This record gives sequence, C-alpha cells and structure tokens, in this order.
Amino acid sequence: SVASLDENAALAVISLDGLPITTSEHILVGLCGEDQNTGTTWDAERNVMTSVDDYPILMRDCTANITLAVANAREMHLYRLQRNGARCARETPASINAATGALTLNLRTGTAYPSIWFELIRKI
Repeated sequence: SVASLDENAALAVISLDGLPITTSEHILVGLCGEDQNTGTTWDAERNVMTSVDDYPILMRDCTANITLAVANAREMHLYRLQRNGARCARETPASINAATGALTLNLRTGTAYPSIWFELIRKI
C-alpha cells in the first residue's frame, strides 16, 4: 500500500523473479519525480517542449512511504542502486512487522546518492 507519494511522482514495484510480490525474493522499486534534460525549454503554458536538449538530467527530489506484504520480511535487504544497476548503498526499512510480513519503506530519490531505483532482495 502507498501511504504517501509526492505530487507529480511515479512509483513502480516489480517482481524480478516472476513470483507474486508477496512471495518474491527479488523486487525492484522505482521512484521518480519530475525530470528534464539540462537546457530543455517549454512554451509559455509549459504544455509543449520546444527544445529537448541534453544531459545531465535534472530531477526533482521526491519521497514515498510504502508498505509491502512480503514473506519473511526480516530476511529482506534494501539497496539503493546506481544508474547502471550496481548497488550503491544499503538502506534501512522504516519498520518490519514479522507477524504480518509488512515491510515499510521510506524512500527518497535523494541528493547525496540520487537514485530512482531500489532493490529489495532476500538475504543470501
């Protein structure tokens, strides 16, 4: 469930092992706010892009608070991923309810190690 999500943000929860989210051992979470290429220009109403321009992509920092029901929630690890998919930093879930399998995540795309991708994986 989604408790909070910033305005103009998108959230995706994807099972990477083909299992339902509740039993998946490998989950990808995506969180993205407004973004645009550097130098992008718009019409006066900001309805039509008049120039797409180029990198780097400018992204607005955004947050989400979500709860996922997963089997063996205490065995799951959360990682912030780099653009190439490599693990960047281990994150700490906000809370784990072992009785219900509820894993609550407070996600932020961030400014120190900005990322739109998070990996949730069962301990190996």
